[in-house]
Amino acid sequence: MGEIVQVSYLGKKHYGKSLIENIDFRLKQKQALYICGPPGSGKSVLINILSGVMKHDEGNLNILDNEIKENREKIAKHISCSWEKPELYGNMSIRDNLQFFSTLYGIPIREGRQRINDLLKNFELFKLKDKWPSTCSQGVRKKVDLCRALLVEPKLLLLDEPTAGLDKEGIKSLIEELTGLKHKGSSIIISGQDIAPFEEIIDEILLLKNGKKVMFQSKKTILERRMKVVIVKPKNIDDAQKFKEVRGIRDVKIVSDVIHLRVDENACSVERIVEICDENNIKVDGIMIKNPSLENAVEEVLLND
Repeated sequence: MGEIVQVSYLGKKHYGKSLIENIDFRLKQKQALYICGPPGSGKSVLINILSGVMKHDEGNLNILDNEIKENREKIAKHISCSWEKPELYGNMSIRDNLQFFSTLYGIPIREGRQRINDLLKNFELFKLKDKWPSTCSQGVRKKVDLCRALLVEPKLLLLDEPTAGLDKEGIKSLIEELTGLKHKGSSIIISGQDIAPFEEIIDEILLLKNGKKVMFQSKKTILERRMKVVIVKPKNIDDAQKFKEVRGIRDVKIVSDVIHLRVDENACSVERIVEICDENNIKVDGIMIKNPSLENAVEEVLLND
């Protein structure tokens, strides 16, 4: 599969201050990238540049083998976006909003109507189709804007904070739509602070901090390198100090009456922890190993940066 997005040394300044700098990554067809980082790290700035809404000052950005500065209009035909703040007409009904954008995107009338009905049903908006977005909650407006972005099957879909205001059912509907788009060949870039809902569909992760790239790695690599958490229930909680001197144990925390150990891969088996306890004369009532989530693994990278 070819590369849909190629980013090299990308930078953007505002009144001399760097918003992002030296960002580089690649994204292939049918892949999903999650851009994460603390508030102010440059996630939305990067999405705006990728969409063509904002121009970059430094580096190169190629989408579909076209430099965006020279081929903005050509690229725009193959991109669909949903922003953190929904872009809708408040004095038109939800259905009319979607019908307007369907026509604007050049979707045949019959096909557009069917797609609109499918999306309204999937996002549980059908009963609200005649309401104006301006009279609806933030969550409903967010769902409608996502429906707008999902009317087409773009080569590249950009979503900025897509779960903001969504309930669990809305997130579930979104994941179903994104899974279908990936299977049909779309590439997806999502920015946000809650990676958990997207763990099953993302392939690559870009972690930003203060406008700079901290990490760009595949989900598979991150999960393979994550540190295990071993939960030990000792007979004497004071024995926690003994674990701090053991090679392969990176961190020791006391949580209530148990000890949480962050350990290297070669020290994570139950057998090895039992050996460590025996060697250090630590009496325990139980041992359990926990695999950290992808979100925990990413947070660990950020904390260690």
